[in-house]
Parts: sequence; structure tokens; C-alpha cells
Amino acid sequence: MKPSSFCGAVTRGRVLDKQPGFEILKTMSDPILDTLNIAQREAVTYAGRHLLVFAGPGTGKTRVITHRVVYLIKRQGIDPETILAITFTNKAASEMKGRLSVLLGDVPGHPWVGTFHAFAHWLLRRHSKDLKLPEGFVIYDADDQKALMREILAETEIGASKAGVLLDIIQRLKDDLMDAQSYSIHTDVASDPHRSQIAKIYLTYQQALINRGAVDFGDLLLYANHLLRDFPPILRCYQERFGSIFVDEYQDVNRSQYALVKLLVGAEGSLTCVADDDQVIYEWRNANPRYTLDFDKEFKGAGAVVLKENYRSTPEVIKAAVQLIRRNEVRKDKELAATRPAGVQPQVLTAEEETEEARLVARRIKELLTDGVNPREVAVFYRINAQSRNFEIELRSQGIPYKLIGAVGFYARREIKDILSFARVAVNPKDEVGFLRILTNFSVFSLTRDAIGRLKEIARRENTDLLGALKSAGAARSFEFSQKAAKKISRFLETYGILRARVSAAHSIARVIEGIVADSDYLKDLEEERAWNIQELIRATEEYEKQNPGAGLLEFLSHTSLLASAGADNNRQAEGDRVSLMTVHLAKGLEFAAVFLTGLEESLFPFKVSRDNPQDLEEERRLFYVGMTRAKDYLFLTRAERRALFGAETHRRPSRFLYEAGVLAGEWDFRPTLKRGARVKHPLYGEGRVVAVSGGDDDTKVTVTFMGGGTRKFLVKMAPLEVL
Repeated sequence: MKPSSFCGAVTRGRVLDKQPGFEILKTMSDPILDTLNIAQREAVTYAGRHLLVFAGPGTGKTRVITHRVVYLIKRQGIDPETILAITFTNKAASEMKGRLSVLLGDVPGHPWVGTFHAFAHWLLRRHSKDLKLPEGFVIYDADDQKALMREILAETEIGASKAGVLLDIIQRLKDDLMDAQSYSIHTDVASDPHRSQIAKIYLTYQQALINRGAVDFGDLLLYANHLLRDFPPILRCYQERFGSIFVDEYQDVNRSQYALVKLLVGAEGSLTCVADDDQVIYEWRNANPRYTLDFDKEFKGAGAVVLKENYRSTPEVIKAAVQLIRRNEVRKDKELAATRPAGVQPQVLTAEEETEEARLVARRIKELLTDGVNPREVAVFYRINAQSRNFEIELRSQGIPYKLIGAVGFYARREIKDILSFARVAVNPKDEVGFLRILTNFSVFSLTRDAIGRLKEIARRENTDLLGALKSAGAARSFEFSQKAAKKISRFLETYGILRARVSAAHSIARVIEGIVADSDYLKDLEEERAWNIQELIRATEEYEKQNPGAGLLEFLSHTSLLASAGADNNRQAEGDRVSLMTVHLAKGLEFAAVFLTGLEESLFPFKVSRDNPQDLEEERRLFYVGMTRAKDYLFLTRAERRALFGAETHRRPSRFLYEAGVLAGEWDFRPTLKRGARVKHPLYGEGRVVAVSGGDDDTKVTVTFMGGGTRKFLVKMAPLEVL
């Protein structure tokens, strides 16, 4: 097989050895370069093979990527088809495509722009046979994966409640390029009973995906790496196809993503990455900042450009943020300077307890809105979702419109998943999770647990899949089911047959979805708001068909699965002028005129599981930095003296980050203030009361009598005591 026949290869884009010197470019007028500052120009016109652009918050990183792509095409003669630009979110990919469309105009051809998972999915569709994947494989989203894992765990003593934890472990293993067979061999050597149990579940889960003609999101990147690693001709083909590769938010790559990029770049490709090691906030998802910090070691001769001009925030916000982040040790030392005129200082708001904190925030928001700030330009950030309730109550009571970011996304809603599950089984009859969802959630087809159990028994007995069992039950084994169940099975098979006929006849996607809704009487008992969502789904299929002429139902289903994987990404686009409430993790990439960063207390932010681990603490500091640098004009930093958290109300100390940012005077004291009579809590001995204090400074000692019995003496600076 020739490479061009299976990857659409074109001649590798040439990176010129020579071009006008940078000093000359600074004096030349060029519409691609005229709107850029000096550092941005340097990055856009860089002539070497590999480039790492350190782009701090608000420094115009997307502008640099898009203008460099256009510069390579229009000024260096690079074929657009040889350019691959990878992002992390659908929103970022859409924005990049839009900007490139405007900048490129009528240039023939276009770069490949999309997320890591979208690119991997594109590869797998083209090479499913090489990987022994069914041509119509489907992508299981988080809910599908949980349903499958619960089914697996039901046959074990572990229990379905551990489904989420085990899926997280498996996802991390896949991110580290550890497939089920390799992990099983690894655990056999290690002789660890716990890991052996995980290995067995991993193997069972992976085989179940294979049996159902499905992959999960971890598989997309894992299989893409296997494809390029195990099939050298295919790898060479795509190395020829994509001579210039761009990666946005490179600091967030994990091992599988890094490995994919490394393979594609090869020995001759060109790589441009945009990153900010101060915004690595996803190490808990396997993001590894070392790939950014060691970029010049991995890609020899790489150049580096630092974008330090921040166009978003006031100097006061930037000064506090930079003062904070410089406390981190694992980072590249670099500058960030505001270009905007002076504004107002960040304000610290202190409340007696958390409900008062919410009232303070609501009151300030009301003042901002009265002064003309649009509600969509105001955001409230918190460290954990449990903090949101009080803000919701207060904003509602003040009549302030708001939206919760990170709630259930459109394609994750029950009614949407129900309809799409029916569509999915039409293109992949092996999709048992889809069939089970239909037989559970559609009232006209729903069967009891016992009836579903009998179907599964038929499938096992006859060595067939669930559809085969349904056909057997409908044709010759109705005596095994009640009359009611037999009628439902018969109706389902009739509806399924009609659906398959529509798909085979290449009906439009919208008509197929409308047929599912009508033939299943799905709207019959559905609440009005959920019925609107179904109508919106039909409109979404119509829009998709307009934007993707010739695309079929399978492509649309893959598209929706990719969107559902980024539920928070979708929720950010909620309509209307409303104040946004979200966790700080979801704030990355956004900006607001006014930001309220809340719950700034020790054990909450930094979060209690992170404060004593240097690596985790640095990530918490980066997260705080990200929250601060979302603010354009106003930054409010709020805390409570007392807070009911994790079931108990405790006295709270200010977050160390407030001192490190210079918004609270003095130095943060890591030692709790303990006086005689103070109530404390020790992680091992529980709650107690201080009965004596002696010494001073670093030699301060306390004696504590614990409620569970016993009295113990501690050196304060070393003791893990929490003041209650």
C-alpha cells in the first residue's frame, strides 16, 4: 500500500533555512505582522525547526499561533494541507479555525485543526482495519463507561460504587500508554494483590469494549500511538503529510499526547508549541510540566520566545499574581508586565462565616451591576463545588441572574443520551450498553431487571450478542417472558428494523433522529423543558449536516461523543447575561471584568490534601494564579473566619497565598495560634483541648487532652494540629 493511498499524503512543507533578518522585519510593513508586538513578531517569523513560545496569561497566544500559521503559508510558501494544529478544547479549536479562515481568505486548502482526541479519532477511522477495530466503532463517553464498568463489577465482590475510581485508574494507565495486557504482565511480576485485581478488571473492561465494538477516550490516544509506533509505513506517511505541527497549551500534555507529537514530528518535522508552565493545573490528570521545561532537551536546537506583555489585566492585578507565582521553584523565571493603565488594587473581603461571605459577594456584584458592568463580565470562582450553594442562594435572593458552569452539558443530558443511544445501535449492533439503555429508559420498550437477565442468559447460551438474544426472544422464546415483555420486545424489534432501514437508505441525520423520537413515543411523558432539548438536538443535527456536507450518522455520533467529553467546555457557551459560578479549574482560558476568588483559607485553598506536599502545593499556587489572572479590572479575594466544611464548622486561617501575593500584610505563619482552652483536631487522635502552652517561637509546645482519652505534648511547628 502506498502512503498516499491511505493518508492523503502531500509533499512535506519546507521550512526555509533563510528569510529576512528580524531587524529588517521590524521595519517592514506586512499585514500579517503589523498588529503584533516585538516578541509576537519574533515568534511568528522564527526560522528554526522547533519553537517554544512561553505565553503568559493575556499575552495573545492564539494570535501568535494563527499568525505564524498564516505567515508560513503566505510568506514561506508552506502548503496549508501540511500543517497540523492541535488544541485541548473544542472551543479553542473552533476559535482557531475561525481566525485562520479570516486571515487566510481564499487561499486554497486548509490546515488540520482540532483537539488531540479529535485527531486521534480521525486517524483511527482511517486505519480501523490495521488496528482490528470494527469500521463502525463507537466512542463511549463517561456515562457509557460507568454503565459498562458497573455491569462488570456486578459480577465481582468489589461493588458498582467503585466504578468511577477504577475508571480513573484505567484512564491514567492509558494516558501513560499502559494497555491492559502490559499492565497485567507488570502486576504479575510485582506480585501485588491489589494491582492484580485492578489488572483483571482492566482486562475484562477492555475485552468488553472490544466485544461491543467500542472505544473510550483513553483508547483514542492509546490506539493512535500504537498505530504510528507499530506501522512504520503509516508513520512515515503522516510525517510526510504534516511537516509543520502546532500544539496549543503544551504545558498540559500527558505522556500519550507527548508521545503522539514526538512520533509525528520525527527527525525532519517542525514543531511550534505555546505553553505557560505557570498555568499547569492538571497534573492530577497526568499533565506533566517537565515536557515544557525540558523542551529544548527533547527537541534539539529549539528556540524560545517569551511573551510578557499582558493586555488583559490592570498592573495591580498582574503585580500581585507575579509576586505569588514567583514562590514556585519548578518554573522558568520570566516576566509578565501589564500594558493597561493603572486601576484599582485587589480587595480582600473577610466575613465572619461562609453565608456572610456569600452575602458580601452578592452585595459587591450588585454594586458592579449598578455601575454598568454586564453580568456576563462577572465571575465567582471556588475551589470545590460544595462551595457553590451559598452563592446560588444569595444571588437568587438578590435577583442577580447567574449560571452554573460545569453542570450537566447538553450531550450528557439524559434525554439526549437516550435518543443518541438508539441512533448508535443502528450503526453498531454490538453496542450492548446502548441496547440496555433503551430497554431501561424508553417506557414503550422497558423491561424488568429479571427480563433483561433472561435476555443476557439467552445471549450466553446461544453465544450471541444482545440483539441476537432479542431476535431469539421475539421469534421463538416468547414463552420465557411475560406477555407484556414479549409485546415490548416485538415492538422494539419492529422499530429497530425501521430505523436500520432509514440509516441504510441514507436518510438525513435529522430525519433519522425525528423517526426515533416519533416511533418510540419518547415525548409522550417527557417534561416540557426536556422536550425542548430534543427539539434542540434535531436542530443541532440540521446545523451539523449544513456544516459537514456528506457526513452521515456515524460521523455525527462521533462528533457528539467528542463534545460530551468536554462538558464544561460546552457549558461555557451558555446564553444570556448572567454571572458565572464555577470552580477555578474551569476558569482557565476565560476572562472577566470582575472576578471573585472565594474561600481563601488554609485547607480549602490551598486544598487540605495539597498543602503539605511541595509538588501539590505548587500546583495549588498555579491554580490560584490562574484564578487571579482571569480578572481584567476588579479582583476580589474573599474568605471566612468560620466555615462549615466536610460536616464540621471550624475556625479558618487566611490562605498563605494572600500573604504571598502581597494583598495581606506580613508573612504567613504556618504555626496555628494556640492558647489554653483552644479546641484542636489531630488526624490520628481526633478532637481535643489545649490544657497547657510552654516555650515560645519555634520552640512553642502545647499539651492536649483528647476526647477519646489520653493527654499528649506536641511541638507546635511540627504538629499537624488544626484549630477548631
